[in-house]
Parts: sequence; C-alpha cells; structure tokens
Amino acid sequence: MIDPAMQQFEWSVRALAQPAAVQLRLYPSFVEVADELALEFEEHLQRIDVDQLPPAQRDAVRALDQALEEMSGPAHAELWEVSALDVAPEWTRLRELASQVIAAMDWSREPPPIDRGALYVGSDTRALHG
Repeated sequence: MIDPAMQQFEWSVRALAQPAAVQLRLYPSFVEVADELALEFEEHLQRIDVDQLPPAQRDAVRALDQALEEMSGPAHAELWEVSALDVAPEWTRLRELASQVIAAMDWSREPPPIDRGALYVGSDTRALHG
C-alpha cells in the first residue's frame, strides 16, 4: 500500500508536469492555479523525508524544489499570473524538472485525479457549495 503522504506528493509533482491547459483543468475556476501548484508541492514535500530517497530521486526532487524557490518573491510576481503558465520559460523548466522526478520515481505521467482531497477557499462561496 502506498503511503498517503507520498501519494499526495506524487500527485503534486504530476500536476506540475502537465501542460498549462491541463493544469488549469485540475483546479476550480476561482483558484490561482500557479500559486496552488507551488503550494501543493511545498506542502506535500514537507510531509516526506527526502533524505531517505535514493540519490537520483533525492536530487531530482531537490532540483524541482530549488527551481520553484528561484521563482518566488515579489521580484517574480509576473510568473504567478495564470498567463505565465503557458508562456514563461520558467514554467517550461518546472515541467521538465517535474518530469525528471516522475522518471526517477517511476510514476505515471498521467495527470493526477481532479479530486485529490484538497479544500480550496475562494472569495465566491457559491463555488464551494455548488
């Protein structure tokens, strides 16, 4: 049986590896998709012990984490706009790095399930309740 923390981490990496059009379909319309992709990855990364992974897997995960870190902060605000998902070379690089993690872990390249157990908070509560 797969560890639930590792399952969630896998899904977050698989989401990062998808083309922008697929990434947009993975989240409700009121969610800031670029932010959510990074937040989910970071949240689930904290729940696994990267140091216990074999070196190739550990290095791939750390490279992806480092690339996200380099995109963070006010100086890179434009990278977190939804339009950047499709046009920014930084997002192309993230997809490549996420694909490297997938290959190192021998995971499916398919998009993660839409219902991953996440709870999203939006300004339009009608979207949350149907």
